[in-house]
Amino acid sequence: MKLGVMSALFTGRPLEKVCHFLAEHGLDAIELPAGAYPGKGFFDAKKVLASAKEQDRIKGILREFGLTLSALSVHGNPIHRTRKLRATTTPRGKPPCNLRPNLAPTLSSPSAVVLAAARATPRPTG
Repeated sequence: MKLGVMSALFTGRPLEKVCHFLAEHGLDAIELPAGAYPGKGFFDAKKVLASAKEQDRIKGILREFGLTLSALSVHGNPIHRTRKLRATTTPRGKPPCNLRPNLAPTLSSPSAVVLAAARATPRPTG
């Protein structure tokens, strides 16, 4: 079993530093945000899809720190009460899905690209 982290919480930091931190703390895998609600994270999926050099750079960073790419995440919230958030965080297009074979050809299936809509969770009031 490999332990990993969904790295959206590290957005704004260089991918190299995040990978170093994860490896230093004994983690084996990383899930990279690739659009929608968690944002672009460390890269723009469309730009990476168009650049073999950028794909190699990302794979090289993961290899350098001994990390496995566990998933590319695109989370949305199509049922959010705020219309603007529904519109801006719901995945559009398929760049992250198309990146899977390029960045992580060993992932078992396209389901490793997480296309999850957030569940309706009542928020506390007051």
